[in-house]
Amino acid sequence: MMGKPFIEQLKASWKQIGIICLVIVYIAINIFHIGGDAFVLTLNNNLSDPLALWITILAFMSWRQLAPRGQNRIYWAGLTIGWALWTIAEFWWGIAALVRKDIPYPSGADFFWAAGFIPLYIAILVRFRTLPRKISSLQRAGIWGSILATLASTIFFVLIPMIRANRPVVALENVLNITYPIMDMLLLILVLRILFIYQQGIYGRAWGWLSAGFVVQAISNLVFSYATTNNLFYPNGHATLLSTIGIDVPYNLSYLCWLIGLFIVRDVQINHRIIQDVDTHPLLKLVPNTHILVFTKADDTVINVSRNFTIAFSLETANGKTIQQTLGIASDEADSILQVLKADNILKERQIVVSSRWGQREAWISGITTQDPSRTYSGIILLIRMFTEDYALDELLTAYQRGVMNSLLTLTGTREKDEEEIKELLLNYYLAFLKRFYNRIIAEGGGIMADGFLTEMKSVARQHGWPILFQPRTLLDISVLSLSTTRVALPIIFETARHFVIRITDEETADLIVQNVRSHFEEPVLRSVSHFEKANI
Repeated sequence: MMGKPFIEQLKASWKQIGIICLVIVYIAINIFHIGGDAFVLTLNNNLSDPLALWITILAFMSWRQLAPRGQNRIYWAGLTIGWALWTIAEFWWGIAALVRKDIPYPSGADFFWAAGFIPLYIAILVRFRTLPRKISSLQRAGIWGSILATLASTIFFVLIPMIRANRPVVALENVLNITYPIMDMLLLILVLRILFIYQQGIYGRAWGWLSAGFVVQAISNLVFSYATTNNLFYPNGHATLLSTIGIDVPYNLSYLCWLIGLFIVRDVQINHRIIQDVDTHPLLKLVPNTHILVFTKADDTVINVSRNFTIAFSLETANGKTIQQTLGIASDEADSILQVLKADNILKERQIVVSSRWGQREAWISGITTQDPSRTYSGIILLIRMFTEDYALDELLTAYQRGVMNSLLTLTGTREKDEEEIKELLLNYYLAFLKRFYNRIIAEGGGIMADGFLTEMKSVARQHGWPILFQPRTLLDISVLSLSTTRVALPIIFETARHFVIRITDEETADLIVQNVRSHFEEPVLRSVSHFEKANI
């Protein structure tokens, strides 16, 4: 079991290494013209065809995974349609390059390339609106710097030379010559704004690759426009570094960037699935909320009890009684408790059944022995933990008794168990809500939005310095949190999740989910959760 994650990471690393090796080989072919100019030109003309087809298929699959009313569906539809149109253009161009030496310009491929920009613009604009509006000064400087550099380069090195080279007899060609770089420039400006804004989570990383693909291709297209204007693109059929490394290589690598991004998106969609047991709410275990002390002397009869004893037990006085009589437990159980204490001087907590004022009740008992100044056995102190309907019983303890209680909790190791039980109660309670929120998010926007849901909770946890793990199957792991941190963290995580649902749907929907989940819990559970969120034990 321990080796499985390592093996999976190893497989993933080999995939990455394989891709890197193929890219290096491809770049080397273009730098050193391996196979000759004709081979390099044919490779570059046709490499994008299978990549484009693969991208269109993956984009369509991702779009199909989204809910009909999901906000992500709009820009994924735009991406799918845009890439589909470009795929048709790629195959048109590739086939034309194989069957004839000179491809007419403009051709049918140009129609599909130009048409593909429109849905891609729409997709990127919609995506941009979903990103955070607040950006740092460094991000703002990067965005404006890149935009100004793009505008200046396009105008001075591409548009002005093209306008000067216009031939009045070929009006459509002139229009396309000007339109293509303008469309590439606008696309580059839009995508650069997305690229410079930090996007969290796995889906954010996917969009980093997708944005990089658009940036690289737009730059390649602008360099292509410059090269064709100056007759530098494969002059006389010869492969030059400008034609290969400056244009074709980044152009084809842009498709690889999109492909990597889409694979990440598919992983996100596959990993995020509806949680099936969401309506089977856990039977939350009520945590003991009452701590009772029993003191005995050397003859093992009771000499004192804590002030809350007489409320939990029906005895008017326990003084002079045996442990068996005081707690109403079986004689063999009482003998076993005394034997362990006298042998080990400490009793780790064990489960017992006591005769309380409300009948037979499950309880947990631990304790230590006491000694007189001569180190002779002088009795025992027992700590009994049990659940009662009265949450105020521990408030009856005196300062001394509370100090003894805390000492026993620590010495017997019961405190850790006590805190873990409270953590488990709080976690399972809040998980019931989070699972319903998570399922609603998947129903609205699929795995992509579910990743954003977890990412937003992760961001809040990171801001507070809480080392909480968030994952699709279990949602969150708080095992390393202390109880005090858990009490603070879970309500905040809950509110973060609730507000995410409100943004995606509306406040009424979020409130209905909360009301529905709460209705499955009985009143003692709700009171117990409320108590332990605030209590300091």
